[in-house]
Amino acid sequence: MFEHSFGRPAAADAIERAVDNFLNAGLLPPDLGGSADTATVTQAVLRNLRTDKP
Repeated sequence: MFEHSFGRPAAADAIERAVDNFLNAGLLPPDLGGSADTATVTQAVLRNLRTDKP
């Protein structure tokens, strides 16, 4: 959405990296076999966005 609808490819890349980082760390929501709730996943994405260094 950020890349194609909003024309913000850098934002799209940063969000994708943030999600990849927490998934690779093993923080998984129930639909992916883990137990992290929505608030935990959201905080992990935000934390990764704040520390993202492309």
